[in-house]
Amino acid sequence: MAAAILKPFISEANYWMLAHHPIFQVYFFGEHIGVDPNERDRFISSPYYDRTVEFTAAYDEVSFDPDYLNEPIETFEPMVRRVLDKPWSPPR
Repeated sequence: MAAAILKPFISEANYWMLAHHPIFQVYFFGEHIGVDPNERDRFISSPYYDRTVEFTAAYDEVSFDPDYLNEPIETFEPMVRRVLDKPWSPPR
């Protein structure tokens, strides 16, 4: 859903990454819930595969660590506003 909402504001590569994010994220916990953690490999021919692997390794893997130090949401507000402040037209 996030990919669909952000599509008018982001690149094709970022849209693909967000749309496929749940499948790639399973890599880190799939074996614990009976899901194939390598399901993402069916997209290995995509030009955005490596980008999505790197993104989930850098940001998702650590999100499952309860001791990981993170920033408060206020840290990210200026970034979100900068992205959403771009002009756009509704899809036809």
